[in-house]
Order: sequence, then structure tokens, then C-alpha cells
Amino acid sequence: MQRLEIIFSKKTRTYIMKKLIFMILAIILVASLTTKTIKAQTAKASTTAGAEIVGAISITSDASLNFGKMSAPSADVDVTISTTKLVTSTNSSVISLFSTNAANAHYNVSGASGFAYNITLPADDHVLIESGLNSMHVNGFKARTTSISGSDGTSGTLVSGVDTFVVGATLKVKSGQLVGTYSGTFDVIVAYN
Repeated sequence: MQRLEIIFSKKTRTYIMKKLIFMILAIILVASLTTKTIKAQTAKASTTAGAEIVGAISITSDASLNFGKMSAPSADVDVTISTTKLVTSTNSSVISLFSTNAANAHYNVSGASGFAYNITLPADDHVLIESGLNSMHVNGFKARTTSISGSDGTSGTLVSGVDTFVVGATLKVKSGQLVGTYSGTFDVIVAYN
């Protein structure tokens, strides 16, 4: 078998080498441009982050809840003081009510101006007022804020950073409830809405 040899002149070999080097450089250049083109197609946006710290919400009480004076009932009865300070009973024939000293609990709220807040009132059967060993439950707590006047509710708005509200409730008086001056405490909580 005869071998075919192609012999190039030195000039031709130099020319082929230059062409190969040129082609390799051209491929590298095209690849480099493609990468730069891809990078040029990405986008970036900068955004700022921030926060504002507002004053804590606070509450104070400057008047206590008082159902006023009443006679010992001849049957179980509920006595209610509304958020408009109206004292009523579920059966006026078994109890006499005297409005002397009747008052709504009154609260002052302060915090960040314009912020809404919620009021948490005690749940039923959690508040007792006592006189010695005798007690009565206070249930059905209701609130009325100055900022949302006109109806009872458990939300308000800190207009100029302040608001006030009153609380009413229902006293569960048992038949023949013993004479005495009854008292107890309860908690009211406010929190930003």
C-alpha cells in the first residue's frame, strides 16, 4: 500500500497556522462577545428599606364601674349599667334601683396619632365583686369610645394620639343577695389594631 504524503511548503504551513490561530481567536472572541451580550441583558433595581418606631399604646383609668345602690331582690335578676350610664334591671318588680353613685368605668388611651386600636374586655363569669364571703358575677361588658361615638364597640382611633372610652356591664344579682358593699377588680386591655 502506498502512502500518500502531502508536503506543504514552509510558507503554506505558516499560512495554515496563521489561519488556525485566527479561527481559534475568532471563536474565543465570539464566545466572549456572547457572554458580554448575555450580561448586558440582565437588569438590576435598588430599593430602600425603612422602619418607623411609634410610641407604645397606654391606658389609664380615672373612674370605676359602679352599679349604684339597689335593694336585695326577691328573685334572681340582672342589673345593667349601659355605656350611656342608664341603670336597668330585667325585672323591676323584684328589685328597687337607686341611681345614686352609678357610674361607668372611664379610660384614657394614648399612643401614635391616627392609629386604630382594639379593646379587650373581660369574658363572662371571670369577674366577681365580693362583700366578705358573698359575691356576684359581673358579665356582659361593653365599651363605647369617643372616637367612634354613637354605638358600643371594642375599637377606636387615636385622634391626635388620644382617645377615651367608657365601660358598662351587667351584674348578676341572686335572690336574697346579702346586704353589703361589694367590690372587685377587672382588667381592660388595649392594643394597636
